[in-house]
Amino acid sequence: MLEEARSHELRVMKENFANQEYIQAREAFIFKEAPKATPAHLIKSHTGESNRDEARPEARPEAVAMCGLTVSQLIQKDLIDKISQLQAGVATPKLAVLIVDGNAHSERYVRQKVRAAKKVGIRSETHRFDPSDEKQCLEDVLVERIQSLNKDSDVSGIMVQLPLPPGDNKYRILAAVCSQKDVDSCMAMGLGRLAGGACADDHS
Repeated sequence: MLEEARSHELRVMKENFANQEYIQAREAFIFKEAPKATPAHLIKSHTGESNRDEARPEARPEAVAMCGLTVSQLIQKDLIDKISQLQAGVATPKLAVLIVDGNAHSERYVRQKVRAAKKVGIRSETHRFDPSDEKQCLEDVLVERIQSLNKDSDVSGIMVQLPLPPGDNKYRILAAVCSQKDVDSCMAMGLGRLAGGACADDHS
């Protein structure tokens, strides 16, 4: 069931990443911005059919309802098994999370991610930054810390919690994360690997 769910998800992702509206909406979501428009193929009519389906002759495959809780539990079990194998080889994954203080929602998200990581056996560390510290440019400090984590062989993945304070170049900060440790797949290479299904058999 897990493999079928993953296969279905990858097929949907490939279709979505071929749609420019979807790409723009996803970028807006990642960077906590309001999307310019909802992708047409995701807008449902009252009949439950998407508008894009009505514009093309071929029928879309019938939707299959999945229980998110069941799938997530299967994924967790799969991760626990894989991480146990890594631990047996003395290689426990480690997640580094960078967060700028001052956003209650971000704090909650980070706590949830750290808790989820611990549940499957992933170590984690949280790097906090004070936006009110005027001694150094926050953007430069974040980039320097990311570059240091990139070189740290003990760190398997890096995640920068968004949103970042106004004025900071989020693209420069996110681009500093090396592709092999880009947990959220925010930048071009990570998105490409995700859409292509490389994550299924690689580090992600």
